[in-house]
Amino acid sequence: MSSGAGLFLNCPDPKIRGAIIFHEQGPQLYDYSIRLNHTWAFSGFPDIKTIMDVNGPYTNDLELGVNIVPTLQYGFSGFLTLQQVVDSFIIFAAQQNETDIDDGNSNLTRMHFSPSNIRIAPFPTRAYTDDEFQLIIKKVMGVLYILGFLYPISRLISYSVFEKEQKIKEGLYMMGLKDEIFYLSWFITYSIQFALSSGIITAVTMGNLFSYSDKSLVFVYFFLFGLSAIMLSFIITTFFSRAKTAVAVGTLSFLAGFLPYYTVNDPAVPMMLKVIASLLSPTAFALGTVNFADYERAHVGVRWSNMWRASSGVNFLVCLMMMLVDTLLYCGIGLYLDKVLPRENGVSYPWNFVFKFCFWEKKSTSEHDSGNLEVKHSDVFSANEFMYNVNGSLSEPAVEAISLDMKQQELDGRCIQIRNLSKVYINKKQKCCAVNSLWLTLYENQILALLGHNGAGKSTTISMLVGLLPPSSGDALVFGKNIRSDMDEIRKGLGVCPQHDILFPELTVKEHLELFAILKGVEEDCVEKSVSEMLDEVGLTDKVNTVVRALSGGMKRKLSLGIALIGNSKVIILDEPTSGMDPYSMRSTWQLIKKIKKGRIVLLTTHSMDEADVLGDRIAIMGNGSLRCCGSSLFLKHQYGVGYTLTLVKSAPGASVATDIVYRHVPLATRLTDVGTEISFRLPLASSSSFESMFCEIESCTRRTITDTETGGSHGESGVGIQSYGISVTTLEEVFLRVAGCEFDETEYVSHNKALVLAESMVSEASHHTQNKASSPKALLIKRAVSARRDRRTIVFQLFVPAVFLFLGLLLVRLKPHPDQQSVTFTTSEFNPLLQGDGGGGPITFNLSRPVAELVAQHVQGGWIQKVEPRSYRFPHPRRALADAIEVAGPELGPSLISMSEYLMTSFNESYESRYGAIIMDDQNDDGSLGYTVLHNCSCQHAAPTYINLMNSAILRLATRNENMTIQTRNHPLPMTSSQHSQRRDLDAFSAAIIVTIAFSFIPASFAVSIVKEREVKAKHQQLLSGVSVLSYWTSTYTWDLASFLCPSFFAIILFYIFGLEQFVGSGCLLPTLLIFLEFGLAIASSTYCLTFFFSEHSSAQNVVLLVHFFTGLILMMVSFVMGIIESTKTANSILKNFFRLSPGFCFADGLASLALRRQGMKLGSGDGILDWNVTGASICYLGVEVQCSSP
Repeated sequence: MSSGAGLFLNCPDPKIRGAIIFHEQGPQLYDYSIRLNHTWAFSGFPDIKTIMDVNGPYTNDLELGVNIVPTLQYGFSGFLTLQQVVDSFIIFAAQQNETDIDDGNSNLTRMHFSPSNIRIAPFPTRAYTDDEFQLIIKKVMGVLYILGFLYPISRLISYSVFEKEQKIKEGLYMMGLKDEIFYLSWFITYSIQFALSSGIITAVTMGNLFSYSDKSLVFVYFFLFGLSAIMLSFIITTFFSRAKTAVAVGTLSFLAGFLPYYTVNDPAVPMMLKVIASLLSPTAFALGTVNFADYERAHVGVRWSNMWRASSGVNFLVCLMMMLVDTLLYCGIGLYLDKVLPRENGVSYPWNFVFKFCFWEKKSTSEHDSGNLEVKHSDVFSANEFMYNVNGSLSEPAVEAISLDMKQQELDGRCIQIRNLSKVYINKKQKCCAVNSLWLTLYENQILALLGHNGAGKSTTISMLVGLLPPSSGDALVFGKNIRSDMDEIRKGLGVCPQHDILFPELTVKEHLELFAILKGVEEDCVEKSVSEMLDEVGLTDKVNTVVRALSGGMKRKLSLGIALIGNSKVIILDEPTSGMDPYSMRSTWQLIKKIKKGRIVLLTTHSMDEADVLGDRIAIMGNGSLRCCGSSLFLKHQYGVGYTLTLVKSAPGASVATDIVYRHVPLATRLTDVGTEISFRLPLASSSSFESMFCEIESCTRRTITDTETGGSHGESGVGIQSYGISVTTLEEVFLRVAGCEFDETEYVSHNKALVLAESMVSEASHHTQNKASSPKALLIKRAVSARRDRRTIVFQLFVPAVFLFLGLLLVRLKPHPDQQSVTFTTSEFNPLLQGDGGGGPITFNLSRPVAELVAQHVQGGWIQKVEPRSYRFPHPRRALADAIEVAGPELGPSLISMSEYLMTSFNESYESRYGAIIMDDQNDDGSLGYTVLHNCSCQHAAPTYINLMNSAILRLATRNENMTIQTRNHPLPMTSSQHSQRRDLDAFSAAIIVTIAFSFIPASFAVSIVKEREVKAKHQQLLSGVSVLSYWTSTYTWDLASFLCPSFFAIILFYIFGLEQFVGSGCLLPTLLIFLEFGLAIASSTYCLTFFFSEHSSAQNVVLLVHFFTGLILMMVSFVMGIIESTKTANSILKNFFRLSPGFCFADGLASLALRRQGMKLGSGDGILDWNVTGASICYLGVEVQCSSP
């Protein structure tokens, strides 16, 4: 055979129909294989079954009714003819070797037994309806179900990351919420939602898709996937801190979990690979749809009693178990990643914390830290002596001496002790020290006002105290508990009013206060009373049932203050609590803060010097991350006071009397300003003794000026005096400016303002004369480019993530195995495996009415003979049935077939074992040849050749009188031909078209985000007010979005070349593919802009636009694909496609799918041309029209 193969390969046009290979040639075993060519077969799309299809189970009890494909495969290919010829020759040759013949059987042995006439017919079946829909939808059901879950998954990801982005999660933690309670609340909430969804899906589909399956199992199937999807989404959210990015990339990542399905859905793929792929729950979920389709088509349904039985190489029980395992696995991975991944807020754990973290270790660490703090406490004043001022020179911060009561609080631990606390931010370029060795103590019954310029370290200090940020070094004790190790305990008594309101937009004022009262441990009976009292205190009684989104900014601050104060927290941290309030609300808030300070430690930050002066028992000023001073307002004014400020109003601009009086009494006075009739001086504190005489002279001058004005007299220039005057002591603002290193020269400030006004007027005038409307689009494009450069992560996700998703999908499709089919040995040992251990045998129904049948039946091996007996049952319309049988099989065989069929129909419950074949033998011919008919069960695709092999082996043993002789026949298809490889590649290209459509559905969703967000924050309105025309705005947006669309399109074309997808980039296909991509980009951008007008929030717009493009693109294409295959819906599909093509997404998906399946004869009514109307012509034309109609 090897030499023949070599000669065959050297042929100029090598073609082979088939081959027969003998493995054993006697004397007792004749073993041979019949190898035929794949293309020599009956085949059809989408089932690429051929005569050589030996993959899948040997028997399939789910096969319903008569399956003519195996009959056609084995019959039309010539396989059965070759089998008969070879078996006849083996029997003839074996008889020639028999020389010793028994005299008693001379008449029988003179004949040469030979199976000359063999017929096959299918088993009779009950009336049934073949569910063609389930057979076809089986190919695409997985992706459709996954897309159905896409919107709730995207919302889950969006809401979860939104809480992180808005610091709601950390705000709840600050109020004492436990990690496990937070996660459990999310899990329970979405578990209920998915339970309701699963129930609705089960109720809706119980009469159509899942008519025969157990409804409770259907519910469990969808619910388990919902649970695993929750946990998979939890893992995804740990990597993101921005909801916009998380929705785009997270949803795409969720879909990526479905891609391995395209690699492992083939029945030939080993179960172990399916299990490994099922570690991604979308893949496990999609594999389960295969079982549903098989069992529903068989009118059996998936039930608790049969879910462990595999079909199409998939075990439904394994799918369920893997989704449960995935849920637990994702939960553990998500909790771990949430602890160790770096984040903007909160403390990250080391990667190995699970191996060393335990309660006793935590406790000992706390005690150790407390001991260290006590050692440092003795050095507090010495440490304060070594502080640096802004210029870098040594400076001693001014700290007011504390009272005995404060010292006692330090000893009792009734204070907050901050010791050597530092926070350093490190990036690639430099290190930034936000807080530098801060030493500070906050006392009970006092309000400490913490002041500092922007970036001084106030918010960073607060973030470390409440556990939002981990300290780089140092620590702090809050009522004796260390912020490094006891933050959970500290937060139980912590009330925080953050700088930015951390509120739930959907909850009312009352619901907020009730929630945080419960979190802070208020007893259930007292919650209502506490909420009512707090509503009165903060002045929100009339807004008790108003949702937060309807509140003004000042009211939200009042609610945040109420949340901080409710629950009798011992430590209150207020970060700019009165920002956004009107003067009346501000004063009432001051009174409330003063009222609640008793028994509490209150830390207040503010930029209002009046607020700090009124509320602060002690005031601390920070500068560049360090403490500059700390003490009462009076102490700071005395410490850093610069004197008094005297302001006089002259009767005339040029009068010099005021200056002369001031310098005569206070020679060291400094003139600050002299503008118009107003002049001001700074007077040293030491000159206060001269004020009395100076004021007397000023008063006399003032009275004389008034008298002269009333009498209308004039004393000349020298008589011009002073109209009024005033004096003020150093303000806290001046102290702050001086201490914080931000003191300014008022004269320079005035001069600078004048110069600035002049410059602005010049610029305005110049721009008025040089403004060019044509420059607006350019400026807007520059704006988008700068925004993209600043938000690199979003741009990378928008441009490259779809390409990466496409690469992974195409890679997995490429890795899908297409091996040559293996050899199958025809044997009855594959029958009844559940009842026979490893399988084997079963009843062989045999018509023994003829003598030769009795002889042959005695030599049959591989089962037991079930004798046909007469039955009273008759087919409906027996005369017509008999006439049909006689017309087909002849007058002798026809009645026998009817009799056998009636017996099979009435005896199928008489044995626990399934029957896969029945035999009717003819009378022996005069030349000794035999004829028989095999009735085969269509649930075994190899039943006909198996029973032919069984009968011919029995005839061999009868002819040779040797029970050890047998014939073993194998079906071993030849390697796949180029046409079959082409068919496989076209199917892979169709999968690639689906993956491309999924990837490119995310790009228009990113277009919507920027547009809606600009409208949401009023940026678009501002641009239009600034002179940007509507045409310029939309033109620049359209241009930028089209350019951003071209990048992933370019990557997609490159990937088509890399993976050898000639269906898209082969000869004559590249131009249509490029046109489809380009026109889709132009059309989809415009249609997305139209959708954006329905949204006011960019996160909602992103989710809904994504869902709309999925539905109008991929889902419509899949619906049209299925309808185009089903014969009864082809006409309706042709009509509906004219409406479907109004969607750019459908044209894109259908165009690519048509290119992939062009060679499979799917597009009826058109030729093989690539640009034919039903291939790509319609998609290209419709997209072109849509571009013209929807362009901005």
